[in-house]
Amino acid sequence: MTSNMIDLDKPRVGETEILDIAISFFFDGRPISECRGYLLGEYDVSADELDRLLEKAQREVREFEVEFGARLRF
Repeated sequence: MTSNMIDLDKPRVGETEILDIAISFFFDGRPISECRGYLLGEYDVSADELDRLLEKAQREVREFEVEFGARLRF
């Protein structure tokens, strides 16, 4: 049984804020696991939703790498 309860101790943020945080983590060279753990611990976001957003953030960072010839680690 899954829980759809809102955690009132954790702020609810939108997709744009999650993407911004994830992209910042990736540009800092921090691993995706650290980013995922941070976001799940600090914000009211579901794991499924977060996985989708992290994949989107990775794609955006890869597009940046291609466009500007940079290489970042995940």
